[in-house]
Amino acid sequence: MKALILIGGKGTRMHPASSFCPKEMFPMIRRPFLDLVIEQLESAGICGKDIIFIMSKEKKDILKYYKNKHSYMFDSGTGLGNAIVEAVKKFRISGQFVVLLGDMLYLSSKNLIKDMIYKGKIVGSGVIGGFKHTDDYHKYCSIVYDPNNMTVYGLYEKPSERVSDYSCSGQYLFNTKFVEYLKEYSDSGEAFGFTDAMNDYLIFNNIYLAPLNDGDVMLDVGTPDAYVNSLVATLRFKNDAL
Repeated sequence: MKALILIGGKGTRMHPASSFCPKEMFPMIRRPFLDLVIEQLESAGICGKDIIFIMSKEKKDILKYYKNKHSYMFDSGTGLGNAIVEAVKKFRISGQFVVLLGDMLYLSSKNLIKDMIYKGKIVGSGVIGGFKHTDDYHKYCSIVYDPNNMTVYGLYEKPSERVSDYSCSGQYLFNTKFVEYLKEYSDSGEAFGFTDAMNDYLIFNNIYLAPLNDGDVMLDVGTPDAYVNSLVATLRFKNDAL
């Protein structure tokens, strides 16, 4: 199985620091943040060239650090959906594949990606990682689901009102059938096009929710405040990998 790590953003909210170092490479105690993302993939059995960076050309320092250990593709800058479509074609991906955001992950007692892959093999369909939100639901994509079997009914990008107790964690398991729906929105540079494609897919196909545990800690390097909070959370979280 292959995994796409999306690291194409410019990191404008982290300027000026991100002008000198990609935000995904910001130190998280003793290691770059991206190391922790990759480690979760490796623990789930996805390693080496099966890990694919979708990145901007301004982030070439990432390739130097990993010494071409992983595959990569430069983002064309035409949107999230188009980047996934292009990667599936370029790397001849078939069957199921993982998609991750490179600037977000979770400290957890379990490997959510591994759980998603296991669930995906059983149901043969898409799986979305989700975390329980509090009052910040308007910042994320909310997941409406059936609590009895965890089937997803719909997704709402940054809703103005609470529609669910779970939001997308930025970790996805798709099959190449979803890519056909994604092509319809591949020119959209916003997250809404990606969400719309998933909602279209849900009309005739199933997507399941794989929830994180209560108390799992989100790490985020998207803003200065989030980065500082992530450093503090990492210090407090007992994780032998750190």
